[in-house]
Amino acid sequence: MPLFLTSLSLLGAGALEVGPSPEAVALRQLWSEHSRQTKAPGSLWGVHVQDLNSGRVLFETNSTQRMIPASTMKLYTVALALRHWGADHRFTTTLRTTGTRGADGVLRGDLVLVGGDTPGFGDRTTTRLETAFQPVLDALNQAGIRRLDGGLRLVFPGWTAAPYGSGWGWDDLQEGYGAAVSPFVAMENAVWISVHPGASVGDPARIESRFLPLQNLFDLQSSLITSARGSRSQIRFLRLPGSNRLSAQGTLALGSVHQERLSVPDPAVWFGQLLRQVLKNNGFINNDHELALTLDTDPKGAELGAPLAVVYSKPMAELAADCLKISNNLLAQWLLVRVGQDRLRQDMARAGTASGSNPPLGMDAEERGIAALQELLREWGVPREETEFEEGAGLSRKNLVTARATARVLQVMDQSALSDVWWSAFPVAGVDGTLRTRFLNSPAQGRVRAKTGTLRHVSALAGELHSNEGKRHWAFVVVANGFVDGTGQTSPVRELDTWVKALSEFAADPSAF
Repeated sequence: MPLFLTSLSLLGAGALEVGPSPEAVALRQLWSEHSRQTKAPGSLWGVHVQDLNSGRVLFETNSTQRMIPASTMKLYTVALALRHWGADHRFTTTLRTTGTRGADGVLRGDLVLVGGDTPGFGDRTTTRLETAFQPVLDALNQAGIRRLDGGLRLVFPGWTAAPYGSGWGWDDLQEGYGAAVSPFVAMENAVWISVHPGASVGDPARIESRFLPLQNLFDLQSSLITSARGSRSQIRFLRLPGSNRLSAQGTLALGSVHQERLSVPDPAVWFGQLLRQVLKNNGFINNDHELALTLDTDPKGAELGAPLAVVYSKPMAELAADCLKISNNLLAQWLLVRVGQDRLRQDMARAGTASGSNPPLGMDAEERGIAALQELLREWGVPREETEFEEGAGLSRKNLVTARATARVLQVMDQSALSDVWWSAFPVAGVDGTLRTRFLNSPAQGRVRAKTGTLRHVSALAGELHSNEGKRHWAFVVVANGFVDGTGQTSPVRELDTWVKALSEFAADPSAF
């Protein structure tokens, strides 16, 4: 039986009830039945259900117990970002030059891109370079640039963020979902790898990467071989943090193709190589001109050159959906550290320190972002002891939050002017994002919008559900920690979904009220 506290808070918002409401009694019975059926005894569950219309808490158990939130951490980060910038804000990438633009459209001098202010170009679904970098191509055309006769410089003054979130596991960092945060982001700083079998059993397997030759990215050490048709393929990639050596081991069956998404070792170099390739593909570089790539972390303001154009990102409202619907770790961490970068710039301005200079000693961008988040939560009435943050994506197991704190974030955002933007960013049960294959043909399909969270032995779901006629609008948070199934008959996701389905069915039943 899951561990949960015996005391259940059935109090309304601000007023003491004479007794529990009928729905509270029914929800307590639902949870009691659900907990008796668990196949993973000893797990810890935190649950909070609240009426968003009245603010009344309908049911809670362990709701003030600090627990690992997994990717429901992104709710805090996105709420902070929306409050910090607003739904319409667009980030920018500035194109500059140290040279001159001739009447013939030739840029004689370096093309300079100033990074650190845009969440990236392209994503994991992008298959054409031109699609990702079309805004840059359009900006050059609008600036009257037809050809480049210089180098390509990527500069990122004052960037103080570490490449990975605090507490991220070393074995996550080679995976596409653990890609490094950087001032330049392309394709979410990850590359698709394809493995193809050789002609015959025993032949070496062939490994290819999308967009760029594999040797441009990795020092590949492969012992992958081709196995018999119909045999089980077993493939393992390994790249240690800080290294570009990629080890590939295992077998691939004849007639099979294996695809995997891996993080790139140096995101700024990856970005520059991709941009250089797309410029060449579109005639901005002559075949006999090698566009030199230079990375500069601490340029002086005068060296940035004159402005040419500004490239704008999607609005913050769309970035919120990009982050929550597919649970984008890099984007979530980028948003947190960008809030921190803004705080750093403000601190430097107050101290009279020039922009682009070495930052003052003290907190880095991640820590400043977390400080801003904690300040916002205090403003919203969340007790300090209910949250402890390491990073902004939820990959760290050192993040600790209560179900009640998460429910408070849902409630405040629901009541704000950002409510429509907020809920539109969530995955919809049985429709899209990380919930597209869950809750199909159930009362929750189309009526639940919620953020998922998954780590080993951790599962979470937090969002809102509404009745068919829209009269009931509930926030719910359910988190399972320490979930270990020794029977092989269940999973935290399965048991969590069973509870949310029961909750949805109950909310849709008029006879329950």
